[in-house]
Amino acid sequence: MLKEPRAHSIRVVDGLVWMPLLSDEERGRARRFRFQADVDRFVAARGALRHHLGAALAVDPHTLSFDTGPFGKPYVIGQEHMQFNVSHSGDWVLIAISRRGPVGVDVELARPDLNVLELGATVFTNGELVALSVLAAHAARSAFFRLWTRKEAALKAWGVGLSLDPRSIQVGIDEAPTRVVRAPFAAFPPATVSDIAVDAMHSAAVAHCDG
Repeated sequence: MLKEPRAHSIRVVDGLVWMPLLSDEERGRARRFRFQADVDRFVAARGALRHHLGAALAVDPHTLSFDTGPFGKPYVIGQEHMQFNVSHSGDWVLIAISRRGPVGVDVELARPDLNVLELGATVFTNGELVALSVLAAHAARSAFFRLWTRKEAALKAWGVGLSLDPRSIQVGIDEAPTRVVRAPFAAFPPATVSDIAVDAMHSAAVAHCDG
């Protein structure tokens, strides 16, 4: 049995080895992507998810069936006690799995052309924006993606995605690897958010709520 939430980091190129685990429906979804890079990310994510969930549940990964909740968060039919979440961007797939409670994970390729203050105004609190604005350009870009992956992971753990205004939660711009994030008006249980090291071009974080 899992003792704590686990986060698996998989390079897309390595995750393709699990392509045979995909269902016919998943293979059909993969064929609808226009660009090969998007096909590869989808295939790696679904294959890796089936592999790791099958191992955690001690079942044949081919037998897993999925459905989604009201906010689009997927779950394994008949195994609702097993919480999981998936994210992929650039070269990486991240998968979080837990029996303890809801989990969320996010990975983002740090785009060098991003206007971090302009976009940050739509997703960060005033305090986070002020802290971001005094940083040099390279540090500000790194901080932006560190902030965003933490925030997105918490929102995904709560199962609400962007239906909850990300400006309503404070995650902190510092580099401390773990923090507790609270939803406004205590609408959801606190989420423990931890940074995940992948490589210099990506930022990632995992969040879990004890359930």
